[in-house]
Amino acid sequence: YGTSIEIDGSLGDGIAINNFFGKVGMKSFENNKMYFSTISSDLIIRYKLFGSNIKAKYGIVDSKAEVQIYDKIKLGGGEFLRGAYFEQYLTEEYYGFSFEIGIFSGKSNLFAFYDLGILRELNEPTHHIGMSVKLPAGKSHISLTIGFNLDESYENGKVHLKWNL
Repeated sequence: YGTSIEIDGSLGDGIAINNFFGKVGMKSFENNKMYFSTISSDLIIRYKLFGSNIKAKYGIVDSKAEVQIYDKIKLGGGEFLRGAYFEQYLTEEYYGFSFEIGIFSGKSNLFAFYDLGILRELNEPTHHIGMSVKLPAGKSHISLTIGFNLDESYENGKVHLKWNL
């Protein structure tokens, strides 16, 4: 069972709230119930081609029984905590923040980013920085992201390639 809410809006020239998105749900099996919730909100600020994206994220999985590994929230990859492998982090609760600044021209983007993740299972916040470029490829686009976890050596940087069809 679950529900989702999505709101898009504009606050005037160059400022928009985009993709405020939330999911709340419940899984029921025998006498154990598991509840999950994720919330994501994006604030987009633009002046012509230049701009920034500020993203706030929160997610939780709660259960009377032990949460199984396949039900945990998976973080890392080309979207958030971009200095990590795809789904490198498994957690039951997290708070996240992303800041992106650069050139956003519709189909083509070039920007620098900073991701902050506070995960229940980690003693310290995790910080990730890097660069991303998105280019048109016919009717789709290709994104190349290079991210670094600031707790690791720069030699352990991650490269994420995404092709949307």
